[in-house]
Amino acid sequence: MNRTAALAAVVVLLGASSCKKKNKEEAVDKVVVAPPVEAQPPPEPRPIGALLQEAQRRGGGLMFSRVEIQYVGPDGVMDPAFATLEVRFAQGKGPADDPNRKTGAPVVDKPRAKITQCPRVTWQNGRWETRSIGCTPNTMTLRCTPQWVWERAIVKGAPRDAVAKLTIDASTSTGDTVASWRFSISDTVRNVSFNGSFPDDCGLTVEAPDPSVGPDVPLPDGLDRQMISNGIGIVKVKVRACADTASAKGQVKVSVKVAPDGRVASVAVKATPDLDLGACVASAIKSATFTPTKSGGSFSYPFMF
Repeated sequence: MNRTAALAAVVVLLGASSCKKKNKEEAVDKVVVAPPVEAQPPPEPRPIGALLQEAQRRGGGLMFSRVEIQYVGPDGVMDPAFATLEVRFAQGKGPADDPNRKTGAPVVDKPRAKITQCPRVTWQNGRWETRSIGCTPNTMTLRCTPQWVWERAIVKGAPRDAVAKLTIDASTSTGDTVASWRFSISDTVRNVSFNGSFPDDCGLTVEAPDPSVGPDVPLPDGLDRQMISNGIGIVKVKVRACADTASAKGQVKVSVKVAPDGRVASVAVKATPDLDLGACVASAIKSATFTPTKSGGSFSYPFMF
């Protein structure tokens, strides 16, 4: 190759390299940056009464055979992050119920064919889903609202500041015995565990019961060991956090006085290895709530750090 041809080849190579670099820069310039994903707002809290009415409408006039509620508070409001509702239906022996019929209006008994598949209605994350499953022979009419069941559980020592699982199944009724609600609260981190069974024996209610009106259940005379354990369990996370700022280790013992409405009336530190640690524990205990009683109560409680 002569000198002229060699120079021409170098020019061609430099031009090609320049084109590749330019094309690469253009490719970089054309990269589309995706817009930031907007955070979705948390689900709205929903009252369980309205959800049960909507589930019944979706059941097409059939009767309840099983209801499972997770997780509902004492005010009847479902936890917006974790709550689910599952309702199963079956064909009862009496006339079918028209979902559009007003309570108290005459029931029109229309002939209906025997069915083998019944709906299972589920609500979760703000969405409804209906599937067909095999029918069971057992049916029931709910008499107690979840709020009423909650109030009975509180009287028995359930912590008020919590959410619970409630389940009722028509198969638990035999003869003249009504079905029973299974009530449970389980929180291993806070050492809170409560389980109870309550018969569905409330008086017949209107379509939309007032959630602020509880059942006519007598209050217990005073605090018992289970009520104290449940109330302390709710604030144990706050108490344990006091160790992060404490320089001393040892036992902190507090004396607590609880008012009849379940609120903490006073907290006195009886023993502590460090004044700041004792003050921190007392502050955490003041935010606890206990089961309402007729006379309230007093107790001492030790914490080890």
